[in-house]
Amino acid sequence: MGVSWMFLYEAYQQIGVSIASLAYYCGPVIVMVLSPLLFKEEFTLPKTAGFVAVLCGILLINIQAIHDGKTAWGLFCGGMSAIMYAFMVIFNKKAHSITGMKNPMLQLTTSFLTVAVFTGFRQGFIIHVSQGDWILIFILGYLTPGLDVTCTFLLLVICLYRR
Repeated sequence: MGVSWMFLYEAYQQIGVSIASLAYYCGPVIVMVLSPLLFKEEFTLPKTAGFVAVLCGILLINIQAIHDGKTAWGLFCGGMSAIMYAFMVIFNKKAHSITGMKNPMLQLTTSFLTVAVFTGFRQGFIIHVSQGDWILIFILGYLTPGLDVTCTFLLLVICLYRR
């Protein structure tokens, strides 16, 4: 996840949010194409048609992006973000022993460490934060996910109660 995000954000800077996002969301299509080999799933006509449509679309978008002067590096980063997204999905499906909340916890922790090490080597490990920004960092880093989990839990309780 962390490597995927690094490629994605580099693609955002190089080729823009729209083209980079389209490339990133080709990740599930890559999984769909590899699913007969990796998961012994059936490859049907609708899956084939979907893959061909996505392949044609991404080729047309890349041709237009190159024509508009977008960089090959940005297009490469967009493609790599999709490939890393696909790896993440594949590894999630293969990791049968990691279930429940342990899975996203490991994903987010590993992503954080990956991005932190990369950013540290690229920009330095010292981060200057002004005193007033600590409150905002706390809200984004602690309160927001806590509220998200609380709301999700409450919705789950409501759904279960209605049954």
